[in-house]
Amino acid sequence: MHLYTDIRVRQALQMAIDLPTIAATLYGGTTDPSPSTLTSNYMTGWGFPYSQWPQDLKDQYAYNPTGAKKLLADAGYPNGFNTNIVVVPEVNMDVLQAVKAYFAVIGVNMDIRVMDDPLGILMYWSVTKMTSCPNVSGNNWFDLLSTQASYQVCIGNGSNIPLVNDPVYNAFGPAAQNATSSDVLKQ
Repeated sequence: MHLYTDIRVRQALQMAIDLPTIAATLYGGTTDPSPSTLTSNYMTGWGFPYSQWPQDLKDQYAYNPTGAKKLLADAGYPNGFNTNIVVVPEVNMDVLQAVKAYFAVIGVNMDIRVMDDPLGILMYWSVTKMTSCPNVSGNNWFDLLSTQASYQVCIGNGSNIPLVNDPVYNAFGPAAQNATSSDVLKQ
């Protein structure tokens, strides 16, 4: 079983990152630190903005290294683990270095592998040979306006790098892929 199939591991990694501090320091306060769904919080009618999320879901995105360590321990990683990320040269390395530092606090040691585009893409698609290979190439892979993106994170799709396996979302992906208009997609 891949360690990222355990939602507690993914939640722990999210809780390890201080989004407000990154937004204030690395982005000079010019970005909203609030998490969003696959769509922007400003794209009304496509999802639920952060302000409407239930508190228990908001808590999963709040900076909480103590809670993150507990989740890792509960998932069988009391001492953390080693992982890696493959990125192309255009990625914002300051942000990645910040995330690496936040992960280190909870015992997750992340190796950042910078590769040129062709090699980086090859490594990205060879996910079984890597611990983790999120796409951070500068393209907005999670752009829901592209129905392809919604299908890419469904179980069984080779592009499902984050290993999403949710029955509701698994049904949504193919339906989104077959949508004939934006109005159908929103349903």
